[in-house]
Amino acid sequence: MKKGALGFTLVEMIIVIGIIAALGVTAGLNLFGRKSGTDITTATQSIGAVLREAQSDSVAQSQGAQWGVHFDNTNPSQPYYSIFYTTNGSYTGATISSRYNLPSDLCYTSSTLAQGNSTNIIFSEIAGAPTSGTSTSLGLQVGGCGTASTTTGTPTLTRTGTGEIFFDNFGRTNL
Repeated sequence: MKKGALGFTLVEMIIVIGIIAALGVTAGLNLFGRKSGTDITTATQSIGAVLREAQSDSVAQSQGAQWGVHFDNTNPSQPYYSIFYTTNGSYTGATISSRYNLPSDLCYTSSTLAQGNSTNIIFSEIAGAPTSGTSTSLGLQVGGCGTASTTTGTPTLTRTGTGEIFFDNFGRTNL
């Protein structure tokens, strides 16, 4: 062998390629987990913003109507939520202002909105109090919505009877 020449054996090359592959798989799985966590947080914050928008529009009597948010889980393959306004105090006959689909890896948890169901939160005019003080949770479904698998984390939006909206992201609460 000449002095100064680089020479690698086949075994050394296989070991290096194996290490690089293992690092790549680990990095890829880590990035997937972060994206899913980001999807949950972003969707929960977006829902909180839509709830606050509906409440604000109701207080301001925008369109001369009450405003609300419709959470829909009737089609488990594409759950969504929408902001609407109504003059009859009901979702029936309401005008939808905007509709938002949940990211494909997110679902409503069945404990807060069972598959095949929907729920509405309507805010009263002037006072802005919601029709109910309930919670809505989102979760990452392994294998897609409608599967028997459990979620990896469930941030929760809570609306109190006085109209306050709390965002609980894995134990961190913000007003």
